Amino acid sequence: MFHPALLSFAGQFGFKPRLCRPYRAKTKGKVERSIGYVRDRFFCGRTFTGLDDLNHQLATWLATVANVREHRTTGERPADRLLRERLLPFAAARPWRGSQPAVTPPRRPSFRFATPEVEHRSLAVYEEVAR
Repeated sequence: MFHPALLSFAGQFGFKPRLCRPYRAKTKGKVERSIGYVRDRFFCGRTFTGLDDLNHQLATWLATVANVREHRTTGERPADRLLRERLLPFAAARPWRGSQPAVTPPRRPSFRFATPEVEHRSLAVYEEVAR
């Protein structure tokens, strides 16, 4: 069963979520491989002075390397395929304003350990990285 917020998100962006068996490359290899491609080809060996620098380097790499090479599986350049399929970058898509169902917080234990503060960021930060 899918979370109602995921179904709302999927409906707005026109895709159907599908469950995949864990540790099964045949069912989710396309997604997993693209993450590895960016990790191995872009991030490996680079340094960044901050988020703006990372975004600039990533945009340059996408425009000069990743989206202009011939894709091994499709035999097409990703830039050409994006144009043909009229796909937009995720950052250019309309904002998702789905309903957020109430979530019951987990019960806290009676004891507490010192935990570091965790910085929470909106998805806009991650959309910036994806540009």
